[in-house]
Amino acid sequence: FPNMYKPRVIWVGIDKGSDNLKLLAGQIENKLEKLGFAKEKRDYKVHLTLGRVKSLKKIAQLASLIRKINFQPIDEINIEKLSLFQSTLTPKGAIYADLAHHLFKKPL
Repeated sequence: FPNMYKPRVIWVGIDKGSDNLKLLAGQIENKLEKLGFAKEKRDYKVHLTLGRVKSLKKIAQLASLIRKINFQPIDEINIEKLSLFQSTLTPKGAIYADLAHHLFKKPL
């Protein structure tokens, strides 16, 4: 995100099961709104974050490496637990605080 020329986040999109994950994200967002958190205005993109980009110094090399990766879909991954983290971005990098966990009765 947001694009290959000025990336801040490196991610992989998720297709299979994305409807379930969008539903889950919506349910979480609705509950957080009741606690006073504002809803996100952008559409939710179902993805897996692989990393964050701190510097654009070697962005052409990074983009070239990413384009060479041949991602192969995995048939299925069961999600058994949801962990909620708070991410605070600082000049020295992100600081993550582990806030809560939820175990699913049956895997998603």
